[in-house]
Amino acid sequence: MNVTTQPKRLSQAERRAQTRERLLEAAAEVLAERGYLGTSVDAIAEKAGYTKGAFYANFAHKEELLMALVERQCDQQLAAVEELFAEPGSLEERLRRASELIMAEGEEQRRRHLLYFELWIQAMRDPELRRRYADFNEEIRTRVADLLEEEAAHQGLRLPAPSRQLASAVLGAGDGLILQQLVDPAPVGVDAFATILKLLFQSAKAST
Repeated sequence: MNVTTQPKRLSQAERRAQTRERLLEAAAEVLAERGYLGTSVDAIAEKAGYTKGAFYANFAHKEELLMALVERQCDQQLAAVEELFAEPGSLEERLRRASELIMAEGEEQRRRHLLYFELWIQAMRDPELRRRYADFNEEIRTRVADLLEEEAAHQGLRLPAPSRQLASAVLGAGDGLILQQLVDPAPVGVDAFATILKLLFQSAKAST
């Protein structure tokens, strides 16, 4: 006797989450291909297989979607770095692996970086988006500062400057190297970023 298994019916919340996820995935592709100004809400909805109404049921406007997309991508990457630092290994090994993760090359990484810098450009022009980006960046800075403090404590070191200042410097250096990597074919990002992180901890003093 054959028993046909009926597919599970999704709840309204699950369907909404699925729609939102598909819109984000479609937006990542279209925005990377056409840029922010060249991408319409219609194009994103069509790529995802939905109507424009489905888009506006999940996002107030294109800027909100771009912010949500970058927030998700940054959170995923930082979570991977946090997980890496929780694993056993020498400080040099962890710094190298973190640099490889952040500075990784490839089409997926290139699209992620392009979206990030698209957000930068739009935030410079849009006061509301700039405020939201600043709030999000503050969260990222805090998480990076916490990572630096925890690793310094683990190594028995005292950081050479306040952790939040160092976190800002690390984030700025990473952004600058990524931007160079997008336009300069010379693959120096991983080595350069690993060196910056290594110098930071080499300048730390033993805690007393």
